[in-house]
Amino acid sequence: MYYLNMTHEEQEQLNREHAKNPQVGDFWHEIFSPYFLVVEITKYGIIVLDKTRPVDKDHYIFDETKPRVMTLDDLYKMVTYETMRDKFVADCRPKLSR
Repeated sequence: MYYLNMTHEEQEQLNREHAKNPQVGDFWHEIFSPYFLVVEITKYGIIVLDKTRPVDKDHYIFDETKPRVMTLDDLYKMVTYETMRDKFVADCRPKLSR
């Protein structure tokens, strides 16, 4: 699936699915602002990278030295609007399977 050609409704459904059942490789962002990258799912929580560091003036990478653990509830709150928990402020780009 090529995610850039999704309708708004398809993207919202994808967001809902991955907010309730995150997968390793899920990249959450708001337009040009990175939120986090899911790197591991454990019994203790979801491990994400949410700190970035610049590569050059136009590019960044996630800082692998600063992982963070969040709960499923934390993740859901971070990617939805505070006053409308069924609407997403951030979009998910799942890891593409090859």
